[in-house]
Amino acid sequence: LKPTGTGGTLCADLWIAWLLKNRPGGIMWIWNVEAVGTMHLEERFWPLVENSPILSDLQSDNRDECRTKERKFKTGTWLRMNPATEKRLQARHVPYVASDEVWQWDSGRMRDAESRTGAFREAGLAKMLNVSQAGDVGGEWHTRCMASERFDFHVPCLTCGAFFWPCLEEKVAGKSVYRCKWENVGADETKNER
Repeated sequence: LKPTGTGGTLCADLWIAWLLKNRPGGIMWIWNVEAVGTMHLEERFWPLVENSPILSDLQSDNRDECRTKERKFKTGTWLRMNPATEKRLQARHVPYVASDEVWQWDSGRMRDAESRTGAFREAGLAKMLNVSQAGDVGGEWHTRCMASERFDFHVPCLTCGAFFWPCLEEKVAGKSVYRCKWENVGADETKNER
């Protein structure tokens, strides 16, 4: 759960890249809209794989196994991109599921995505990464966030080393402004903003 434009999908990119090298097994990457997922793979993820000597060497040599929405690796891993539709979340079981912008999904789709880990979950081998901005209070995404393990990320000041929370402020002159506030904000808040 994170604000927009703060690297959530990048976290999924890096997690999936790490899985490809270190944890062979089927990976399903679920997007709210198929066209958005396809564009992300074409513009960001496959170039990341192809420009990494470690990952590019793992790709299948069979060009028929290297398609835009799915790709096979020499470890036997298949990475498949699926849209978050009921029909597309009913077929395969995989140990790893990454989900993007789940706040936009229809009710019940998160349950369907989690069910794709099936027997792997029962054996304690399944991992699921959900990345999204906030949704409606009481909705499926909100309920899962509140029931899950959560962490607040703090960033160290490059000058003094003290930790602070990155906070997303409202629009200023029509633009989103990121302003980091110290945990120990005193009476004079303007001095504590960086």
